[in-house]
Amino acid sequence: VVLAQAGDMLQAGTVHVLPDGLDIQAAPAGLVFAPAEGEPTYAALRAEDSALLLLSGADVALVDHAMAMRWAGGWVAGQSADQCFDPAASNALVARGGEALGLAQLAQKLLQRWPA
Repeated sequence: VVLAQAGDMLQAGTVHVLPDGLDIQAAPAGLVFAPAEGEPTYAALRAEDSALLLLSGADVALVDHAMAMRWAGGWVAGQSADQCFDPAASNALVARGGEALGLAQLAQKLLQRWPA
C-alpha cells in the first residue's frame, strides 16, 4: 500500500491511495499519477483490471466515476457507514446500486479478485 504522488508510476500488485487532486494518465512508459484538471476521471485505467474504493471522507462527486468503472467491469465498493466518520460517498454509491462493506470485507474481496 502506497500513497500516490504526482509523477509516480502505477505498480502492478500495489494498492495506491490517491489524495485529492490526482488522476491517472497514460505516458510513454505506462500509467502515471498526474495532477487532475478538474475532477479526476480515472479514464486511463482498464476497468476490468481495477478497483475503486470510496473510503471515509471520499468526495461524493467520485460516485459517477465509480459507477462508470463498475459498469465497465471494474470492482467498486464503499466503506460501510458504521465504520467511517464520513460515509456520504459510500451512501451515495449504495443508493445507486453499489455496495458498502467493512474494511476487513473490502480486503477479502480484493484478495478474491486478485489472489496474492
